[in-house]
Amino acid sequence: MSLGWHVVHALEDRRVIATAAAHLRVVARTVVEAGGDALLCFRGSDNHLHSVLLADRARAGAFARTVANMLWHRLRLPVPFEPARIRPIRDQAHLRNTFDYVLGNAEHHGAPHDPLFESSNLPDLLGLRELGAVTRTCVRAALPRVGRPDLSRLLGVEELSARFVAEHLVEAACAAVALPTLDTGSREALAVRIAALHVAGPHLAPGQVDTLFDLPSRTGSRLRARAANPALVGAIGLQMDLRARRNIVALTAPFASVALAR
Repeated sequence: MSLGWHVVHALEDRRVIATAAAHLRVVARTVVEAGGDALLCFRGSDNHLHSVLLADRARAGAFARTVANMLWHRLRLPVPFEPARIRPIRDQAHLRNTFDYVLGNAEHHGAPHDPLFESSNLPDLLGLRELGAVTRTCVRAALPRVGRPDLSRLLGVEELSARFVAEHLVEAACAAVALPTLDTGSREALAVRIAALHVAGPHLAPGQVDTLFDLPSRTGSRLRARAANPALVGAIGLQMDLRARRNIVALTAPFASVALAR
């Protein structure tokens, strides 16, 4: 009996699926939604996508079809996906080897498009994102010997520690919930805005933060009065630290016009 299934998606002509940060987040959101509590890990590599599902063959097949259909629709891809390759995972050693291979897959192929692993669940495993938090439980149960040092090394850092880096605040907030923008009106966008305002509070004047997030001052005051999700506060801080450590250029509007208050 198989421990799980290794699922590989690719388009019919093997063209690129996603490379822009916004599209990588769509990939992550789609895989997590489709995989649910059976998802162990996943990683996109420009023109293909690897996932590991701890479920029976029927659920793996349904997962593969759902991911293909949702990605084709959400990314408006010009060609369909070829039938997914679904391979059994034989034993515990095979499971660990597949886990390591999947999370390191883009680097294995020399694809530098996703240095922050946004098209994977590595950010979720390290607390940088809450979208796929359920995969932490799955990894702890199925691969208890996998630790933070193993995962941090994949990111190219020894350890992360939450900090405030003003130029990365907006992008860090978007990445913490895997959204291309916070102008969506969704509950997730609202929650992470609130968390970001709390993160910035000790470092910037309220008006400066409102400008960064394009908020009317009345709205900013109202959101600052609401309680923040501690997990999102931590995720934003870790996202800023990661971007600073990896010398990632901020993708949002230049911060130079907003001076530090204190």
